[in-house]
Amino acid sequence: MSLIENSCLEPESKRATLNCGHFFVRYGICCNCRSTVDREYGRAFDYLVHGLQLSHKAVAVTKSLTTQLACLNERKLHLVLDLDHTLLHSVMVSRLSEGEKYLLRESDLREDLWTLDREMLIKLRPFVHEFLKEANEFFSMYVYTMGNRDYAQAVLKLIDPKKVYFGDRVITRDESGFSKTLDLVLADECGVVIVDDTRHV
Repeated sequence: MSLIENSCLEPESKRATLNCGHFFVRYGICCNCRSTVDREYGRAFDYLVHGLQLSHKAVAVTKSLTTQLACLNERKLHLVLDLDHTLLHSVMVSRLSEGEKYLLRESDLREDLWTLDREMLIKLRPFVHEFLKEANEFFSMYVYTMGNRDYAQAVLKLIDPKKVYFGDRVITRDESGFSKTLDLVLADECGVVIVDDTRHV
């Protein structure tokens, strides 16, 4: 008896499990058939929903639909922005020279300069707020950084406190390891613009 014939003889609930593509998995459980799925299955999208994994087919379909909807309905492309050396500069306070330490005092007086946990000094690039406001009219924006999630969230509380520009579309090294990939950006590559200071990206 073939696998197809065998699966047709199974009860309907078991057939659903056998035929399921496990497109969306959360915490190792398929959202459709409730089967346990290997943690290595598909691609993790923790930055969107903690514990979420999408099958490779689900990723492809979602990218295609997202791009079509963004282009047709919103008339927007997708913009992937790096943080460090693109939107801002950051330096450990311990690395500041004596001549640069005056910036720590100025951080309370300026809107483009902050200290983060008294350990890091962050300075926005000129016209970042104006850039984000204008770019938001033409793009659905992502942040993609090699910093960790805690760092990215702390910085974005300064740049985009109301999540107007990026929402939860923040990808960090916690999700992608130490190399950037468009696999984690839910948009077709043909509809993505990347702004990053690193040439190989």
